[in-house]
Amino acid sequence: MTSSLEISECFGLMPAFWERQVVFFANLYEIFYENREKTEALAGEVGPSRSYGGRFLPALNLLYRGSGNLLVLEEAPSEALCAYFEGDLELSLPDVTLMPAQDYRSVGDPDETETARIILSRLKQFVGHTGTPGNQWVDGFVTEPVLLEIAHRLGLPATTTQEGSRRGNNKLLIFEHYRDSGWPVIPTELAESPSAVARCLDTLGRQGFTHAVVKSQMGASGIGLQKLRVQLDREVMLPAYFFTEGPVMVQGWLQPGERGISETRSPSVQFFVSDERAIVFDITEQLLTGKILHAGNQAPPPYLAAAPQLREVLIEQSGIAIRWLHEQGYRGFGGLDFIVVEHRDGSAPDVYLSEINARVTAATYPSLLVRHLHPGARWTLRNIDLFDGEGELEILERLRRGGHLFLPGKPGIIPLNFSAPVGGAPGKGQFLGVGEAGRWLLENALGRSAVLRG
Repeated sequence: MTSSLEISECFGLMPAFWERQVVFFANLYEIFYENREKTEALAGEVGPSRSYGGRFLPALNLLYRGSGNLLVLEEAPSEALCAYFEGDLELSLPDVTLMPAQDYRSVGDPDETETARIILSRLKQFVGHTGTPGNQWVDGFVTEPVLLEIAHRLGLPATTTQEGSRRGNNKLLIFEHYRDSGWPVIPTELAESPSAVARCLDTLGRQGFTHAVVKSQMGASGIGLQKLRVQLDREVMLPAYFFTEGPVMVQGWLQPGERGISETRSPSVQFFVSDERAIVFDITEQLLTGKILHAGNQAPPPYLAAAPQLREVLIEQSGIAIRWLHEQGYRGFGGLDFIVVEHRDGSAPDVYLSEINARVTAATYPSLLVRHLHPGARWTLRNIDLFDGEGELEILERLRRGGHLFLPGKPGIIPLNFSAPVGGAPGKGQFLGVGEAGRWLLENALGRSAVLRG
């Protein structure tokens, strides 16, 4: 039975999200549920996982608009960035408490750490003295057993169900739903084991594909994805974590210059879904590296204004996935990644759902920050490698001196988060370029001390 969930659009303005207070666990160590090997691979790409959650600091009070939100991080956020967010940008920041990964993972185990028990006691005291009883919730990247145990110990509900969260992030399940509902899907074969991948490549090769991509059922930021050459990569050994959730998808790679394809694009639709309604609030373009790693987003996609019918198709197809998510029990924010294939003969483009991310994504918080700080502005988010040893405060001050730092009413760059070893200079950062000049600034204002990822 198809859900009759009402779905509305809200582009440019700030949507009306939950008026809730939340205790939000913003760390990478739960994002792949119990698949720790995959989590470690992701941390190797995005930087030290303990600093990852800091990017939620300026946006959490926009996602959850109740009073007294609490952000749980692995390590203390950047003091320089906190001063910039509160002082220059006049943003309301949530309270912050720290819970290292080893303590989080121990919750509910027989060997639960004493530190974990102390932190949980403090959390319980916090929710008992803030907010409104009955309007307090627990949330995180995903909902898994540890998060539910914490919610139980705090006497609070979780925003979404464990089944809804897990099914909602499964690429194979949403693929099967689209296929079985008669929507167009990318030519796909299933491989039960590493040895079965060669058979899948043979099948796709007979269909004219020269490349394919292997997709684990769970993945993020390119982890759980591997691009292969159909004829030459027959002996490639995939990591065991690709198969943790079951068969992998082996999909034909839609490549310009082949099969009549002139161009491919990667739009992503951002949405929010609650019990009663859903909102589509942005369409962005994904910026990907050659290794299919996520390098950033920009909004709006530069080609979309001239393609109103494409916009309608993206929203229509998004409705299929959002209603399916709602039926699974998922509630919260998310993103739907599409592939748009344009043809040399000028025929209407093909639109395929590529994957689903039932969680706050790397496009959720910049989209809402920009419409709060500079409504209607274009924006570009980039992950940037930093390599000359500048400290966080030095980077901020250099941008300020050059007139490149974003200030209310003045386009520029917002440093969102730094990834650094303990006590060291940041090796990576996430920067948001706001306004027409934002992309140019990201490519030039940071100078030779930085390299755009991808």
